[in-house]
Amino acid sequence: MQNIPKTVENMREYFNTGKTKDVDFRLHYLRKWLAALKAHEEEFMEAMKADFNKPRFESYATEISLVYAEIRNKIKNLRKWMRPKRKFLGLSSFPSHGKEIPEPYGVVLVMAPWNYPYMLTLSPVAGALAAGNCVLIKPSNRSPHTTDVIKKVCDEVFDPAYVSVVLGGHEENTELLNLQFDFIFFTGGVTVGKIVLKKAADHLCPCILELGGKSPVFISKDCNLTTTVRRLIWGKYTNAGQTCVAPDYVMVEEEIHDQFIEACKKQIKEFYFLEDGRISPDFPYLINKGHYAKVTSLIDEEKVVFGGEREEDKRLLYPTIEDNVNLDDKIMSDEIFGPVMPVIRIKNFEEGLALARKVNGGAKPLACYIFTQDKNKADYILKELSFGGGCVNDTLMHVATEHLPFGGVGLSGMGCYHGKRTFDAFTHYKGIVYKHNMDIKLRYPKYTEKKLKLLKKLL
Repeated sequence: MQNIPKTVENMREYFNTGKTKDVDFRLHYLRKWLAALKAHEEEFMEAMKADFNKPRFESYATEISLVYAEIRNKIKNLRKWMRPKRKFLGLSSFPSHGKEIPEPYGVVLVMAPWNYPYMLTLSPVAGALAAGNCVLIKPSNRSPHTTDVIKKVCDEVFDPAYVSVVLGGHEENTELLNLQFDFIFFTGGVTVGKIVLKKAADHLCPCILELGGKSPVFISKDCNLTTTVRRLIWGKYTNAGQTCVAPDYVMVEEEIHDQFIEACKKQIKEFYFLEDGRISPDFPYLINKGHYAKVTSLIDEEKVVFGGEREEDKRLLYPTIEDNVNLDDKIMSDEIFGPVMPVIRIKNFEEGLALARKVNGGAKPLACYIFTQDKNKADYILKELSFGGGCVNDTLMHVATEHLPFGGVGLSGMGCYHGKRTFDAFTHYKGIVYKHNMDIKLRYPKYTEKKLKLLKKLL
């Protein structure tokens, strides 16, 4: 069994050598790590298939390619990001200039979830390494095959005092959170997120929390229905709905409700069923029996208008639609995190907004998706509803770029990352004033009314 306190102690000693502060050191390991990930690409795909039947295309598109892009982004920009930035300080500091100097936090902890075990583990690690930290990685034990390959690759590439992977579950998580880290990056559920934040507070340790919530979809009667349904169904049922930014529930204007439901049924059949009516062998499974039981317990059979079939031995729940849902239904009581799509009729976006503000006790969702050709309607929701991020006329795609921040607000999380912001997340910026020898005596005692009058003229 791994001696976790000793591992953290070794990492702190390694960080104190100063090796990780060198730009060439960081670039060397980022390139070496990227090459190793590529060399093990097939093994990772097989692992994700074994963990929850994730198809190869989905594994590459939603996990592997995004990590490659994050690492390449760091390699391309790291020298520029690491340079101290000269700052004009204004008249109050004359004669002087300032610099903003980036430095790593030190030893950081990355705690990752099971639902995207490759991407949500390794994307933040890329930023932590680029920023010059030593990184302790704690992947989820619910996706053991992928976790094992992550550990294998990291052990091949890194000195364990530089990057170390800790396996295990609740016991190991508890032990880790009782230790002093310089920064914690956590992705997971709200309940555990609160525990992480409380533990971090014991050490005054800064952290980022990437959580979840019930992400709404607004569908206007003026939308391009064919494209809307295609993008919605893809976003909802990717990874069998086990996506933190998945469309959780759909509010559709009543004029197109019936047409929308029929279009969704048709699209699901096209995407996820074979010609003989059997479900595609590539449709992902729910991660374990406990999660399968939780998701299926939310379903109201009387409101199911499509799907609902299940194969318990495989933890397979077919793509399901519930219609005429209201806020009192069980499906609206918690984040679904599975392949069940509740549909709510609304008269207009104003009614939809009022409903969205009541869902989940008024908690701010991680994502929101708006389908309309009317810019004013989209802008209305964007202005009036607080949420982490989202799309107009698409789903999920705001997560797939390093050019936009990704993160939650309120109960859906705190802090953000992706691209430069991941580097920033794991970096402390020191502000330094460089003072010149010429001295201005105005600031020194003794203070007089004459000095005060002069000060007010200057500042």
